[in-house]
Amino acid sequence: MVLPSVATGHARRVLVSRPKDNLDYRVVRRRIKKRQGKILRDDEIKLQGPKSKVGYPGVLRRIVALIELDGVEQEMAFVTNNLNWSAQTIAELYRCRWEIEKFFRQIKQTLQLADFLGNNENAVKWQIWTALLLHVAAAL
Repeated sequence: MVLPSVATGHARRVLVSRPKDNLDYRVVRRRIKKRQGKILRDDEIKLQGPKSKVGYPGVLRRIVALIELDGVEQEMAFVTNNLNWSAQTIAELYRCRWEIEKFFRQIKQTLQLADFLGNNENAVKWQIWTALLLHVAAAL
């Protein structure tokens, strides 16, 4: 995801990802002392793995939150390079992303799109529209 930086006006990549269970990190600062609603933890961290700390030497955030997915509330951890947004916003961003992933999975299954034939945006759009039209025509 690329967002414009408020300070410079230049585009900046915002990373929001799920960390692996074995993520090697050190907590630099705790942003919250106790649970705040569905946010269980919000820490600033530095990666400790030999490759990780070279690849990303900066400070990251690790957020642990209760997220409702498919009607079930689960504890999930997120890592982000955005130090400005609220922890709730980061968690909500991931939840919305999950809904998009579910939608694409449903489209691929319903429209029998096993693989996309092209990699560019136009090729994917054409294949989806064609599959949707065939699906609607077959339903008539």
